Amino acid sequence: MKFFKTISDAVPETQYQYVFSGSESDCYLNKENSKILRKLTLPWDEMFDLEESTNIHNELFPETSYTIIGYVENPWREGEVFRMVRDQDYFGEYQTLFEYCAEKVQNNSSKSSELFERLFEQLVVPYMLAKGCVRDKGAFIYKNYRIDDLKDQNIMINDSQEVIVIDCLINKLKQ
Repeated sequence: MKFFKTISDAVPETQYQYVFSGSESDCYLNKENSKILRKLTLPWDEMFDLEESTNIHNELFPETSYTIIGYVENPWREGEVFRMVRDQDYFGEYQTLFEYCAEKVQNNSSKSSELFERLFEQLVVPYMLAKGCVRDKGAFIYKNYRIDDLKDQNIMINDSQEVIVIDCLINKLKQ
């Protein structure tokens, strides 16, 4: 496992272009090989929980699997891990469900929400059930894990209306 001293060491500006920030990560596009690099802030001190979550994501969604690049040290506490850095293929032939819905209803937010709910039921629920998940209110259960945060910016769709999950929250169920 690789450990980086600084964020700049992990994400060199000459190789990566900043794309956007989500609630738990900053995302960069690799200029050379069309990979998306995610710089995740660890919400807890246990990096292995995030590794386990990454492994379950890769098992459940092999088409959007992550590769762990390494970890960045906390700049305020030497030797303490602060961020995980991982990459994922860039899916240029897909767009987020957020973009897709907004485009289809000319950016009318209430109609966009309605379309997302309909597509979620028609496309995402069967996709998750086919992967062996069980629906649990707004989330899904897979083995001993709760799959959550399946929002319109974490699901992508292509012209054939095939969906893929590029990001989600995976938490171990309490025993």
